[in-house]
Amino acid sequence: MPASNEEAGLRAPEELRGQVLDRFEIIDGTLVASMVVGRKRLREPLERTLTFRPWINTRVSGSPIIWSCGIADPGLTPDYATSGEVAANPLEDKYLPSNCRQ
Repeated sequence: MPASNEEAGLRAPEELRGQVLDRFEIIDGTLVASMVVGRKRLREPLERTLTFRPWINTRVSGSPIIWSCGIADPGLTPDYATSGEVAANPLEDKYLPSNCRQ
C-alpha cells in the first residue's frame, strides 16, 4: 500500500478539499478523511476523521484487500494484518454509513 499521497500519485492532502472535507491523506497505507462537521464555542472548527484501513492476508499472496472504515474491526482471522491506526477524533457512529458502525 502507498505510504503517502505523493507515493499514491495524489495531490497534497490540503489540496484535496470539499464542502465538508478539510483534507484527504494517506498515512502508512491508511486513508484518512478529515472533516469540519460544525463549530465549537468561540467558533473554532469541530473536526472529525473517517479512517479507511486496508486489511491484507499475510499468508496468502494475491488475496483480496478487505477495507474497514471508522473504528470498526472486521473481526478477521489472525492471518489478516493492517498497517495503520484509526486517526484521532473519529466521526461519531451515528454519522457513519451503516456498514462502518460497530
